[in-house]
Amino acid sequence: MTKSIMPMFSNDIKGICNGLDIATKQIRKCIDEEHMDKLCGQYICDACNFWKGNTYVGIKKDQIIQNAFQTFFEEFMKLLLTLKNSSSSTQLDKDIANELLYQGEIFRYLGHGDSSKFNENLELQYNDLYASWSKNAQSNYLIENP
Repeated sequence: MTKSIMPMFSNDIKGICNGLDIATKQIRKCIDEEHMDKLCGQYICDACNFWKGNTYVGIKKDQIIQNAFQTFFEEFMKLLLTLKNSSSSTQLDKDIANELLYQGEIFRYLGHGDSSKFNENLELQYNDLYASWSKNAQSNYLIENP
């Protein structure tokens, strides 16, 4: 098992940005080659696992970290689309891309996970292609019947 490119702690801004920069550069290399290598896959896992375990709804990220993650996810999406559509991609690369690219409809109840606070809604926050949710008790747009 290789050492993760991401830092152990979520307050290590320089380490987070350095790890994301390494992952993003490796993704760009794979886009150019139209093939995903094992190292790139490991870096993507490291970055996504860090995102999943260290970023939380309602806790604002430093702008430099937000920008680094935004760039990472944009390049990751380009890689998946390249792997899916390139005639030089291996069948395994195409299969991976197809599995990771969600192609269905999204229905989400926009509300608080705690049933005792069912009147506390979440406000969508858009950043280009990606959306996140923040607590906003003044919102009144629950989707009750998707």
